[in-house]
Amino acid sequence: MLWWIKSGQVKEQQEIGKRLARDTSTVTRWLQKYKTDGLSGLLEIKKAPGAKRKIDDAAIAALEEELKVGKYNGSSAPFPARVALTNGIPIGSRVASN
Repeated sequence: MLWWIKSGQVKEQQEIGKRLARDTSTVTRWLQKYKTDGLSGLLEIKKAPGAKRKIDDAAIAALEEELKVGKYNGSSAPFPARVALTNGIPIGSRVASN
């Protein structure tokens, strides 16, 4: 997004939104964040308020390991289902069938 702007490829936020498949209000928010906090502000990962995370640190570590290795204990179950079932997360039929 920033490269497009700085290189002159885009001049309007609507064009950025189209290229990134995001609403113009999201692009506006990102650009305001960049203006106030710089690149580090854009890259900051924040925890959303609300319900507790359903996947704990151990599950995230398992996901990261599986992504490195490419297998999960020889299971043939779809990736989302394996992660959910292994970590006791209830899943719907839509997730299980992906």
